[in-house]
Amino acid sequence: MNVTTAFGSNREFSIFDISFYWYKVIGAILIFVCAVPLSYIWPPDKNDNLNPKLYSPFVRQLLNVSEAEVELEEVPLKETPSKEGQQENGAA
Repeated sequence: MNVTTAFGSNREFSIFDISFYWYKVIGAILIFVCAVPLSYIWPPDKNDNLNPKLYSPFVRQLLNVSEAEVELEEVPLKETPSKEGQQENGAA
């Protein structure tokens, strides 16, 4: 009596045997296994200046930056062109 099982295959592993549904899971596992420990091993560069304006407000709270640097600059509202400006440009 010869019974074959799913695990008794003599085929070698191929990346094409993995379902594409598992790609995200494998990628997340690789991040936690490789990237996170390596980020603690290699310290950040001292010359890197973090611009807090480039981060979202939630992430800004996690950065070690003084409140004076985080202060947002005010951007003036766009002004509507006046009637005189339209006549100078040739618009009626």
